[in-house]
Amino acid sequence: MSSKGIVGGMFVVVIIVSACSDPLPTTNPPDSELRLQIHAATGHEPPECTDFGKVDAELEITTDGFDAACIKVALASVLRIVNNTAVEQRFMVGDPANSEVGRHLRVDETIAPGASYSLDPVDALLGVEIYPFWLQGLQEEGYAGSLIVTP
Repeated sequence: MSSKGIVGGMFVVVIIVSACSDPLPTTNPPDSELRLQIHAATGHEPPECTDFGKVDAELEITTDGFDAACIKVALASVLRIVNNTAVEQRFMVGDPANSEVGRHLRVDETIAPGASYSLDPVDALLGVEIYPFWLQGLQEEGYAGSLIVTP
């Protein structure tokens, strides 16, 4: 926001700058709120989630989509995304739907056929939150889901 005016023959411009932060929450919301956030993030009702607990997780990209549309992983775990298709895939994870700031990509990785990408550890790029994930250009065909990161 700026304010302009002439003071004593001089042209004065006042610029007010404010900063905002994007703190990472430390707890997950209750299940009812979780379902609403997943719906807002992905545009569909969440299915049952595969809960990996505190162990490392693997998400497979197949010719029919992801092997799980909703997964729960712990902050300190490793998430490995495996491309089991015959074509290169661009895997993305976006900011949470409830983000107060402009949304942007947290993960944007191109994975060759038969190759994998690892987010090691998960908290290198993500906090405790619900994130939408998808393959570029294929969200409408079911190549999208929800990633729930737990403490």
